[in-house]
Amino acid sequence: MTLFAGKSKRHASWPRARIEEALRGAFTSVLVIGEDVSHTIYDVADRAFRFVVALVHEDGVKAGVSEVGFLARFVGFRPSDRVLRQLNGELHLAAAFIEEGELYVLAKVAVQGKFADQKFALILGAWKRDMSFVLEAVQREPPSPDRGHADFSETLGFDPGEIGRRTGAFCAAYFWRNEPKVVCDACSGRGKGGLLARECATCDGAGFVEALR
Repeated sequence: MTLFAGKSKRHASWPRARIEEALRGAFTSVLVIGEDVSHTIYDVADRAFRFVVALVHEDGVKAGVSEVGFLARFVGFRPSDRVLRQLNGELHLAAAFIEEGELYVLAKVAVQGKFADQKFALILGAWKRDMSFVLEAVQREPPSPDRGHADFSETLGFDPGEIGRRTGAFCAAYFWRNEPKVVCDACSGRGKGGLLARECATCDGAGFVEALR
């Protein structure tokens, strides 16, 4: 069992190379910073923020990927409980939480069916959209006094060397929290359907549902 695949019994897999290609096409920098038999971890930089992507491999790093995780940590930014509740109501794919005084944003997606560029683009688009909500939320309130100017491109807060030495432990600590989500079959991840493009009743417009629902 992989460390953050949880109780899942899914057997679908996506090729790591296609996922990497999509990540490199969508973001400015994608670097491998951790790898063991079950996981590969990337430090990913976008124009406005940085985050970690973790892949779960079914049978070794050369095998297919069964889950994809996204994790961002905002050092020195702790929104109020009211803002945090409002933020979680806006997020489609991710969940935001406070741990040891820092803001974390976590999303996990279970692989479903065959890999398709359009399907993975929907996942990346949902993560980007959620991160835009987070950036707006943390700017509603001032940063910690010792933080100074808000530079979100430096908010990753993880030590790449430590992740490399403790890849499995890092994944267990941060990613094995909740069951992953999957793209909603009813609307194919769009959140809307039908001729009138009404909000999808299955996923309530989020485009994603719990994997084990």
